[in-house]
Amino acid sequence: GSVVVRDVPFRTFVLGNPARSISKNDFWKKQ
Repeated sequence: GSVVVRDVPFRTFVLGNPARSISKNDFWKKQ
């Protein structure tokens, strides 16, 4: 599952939403 978890924020960043990507990365780090 780690690949999928990392792929989610990565895709968001590619879509052009770095703010959302950072938020998701911060969430996963807390988890």
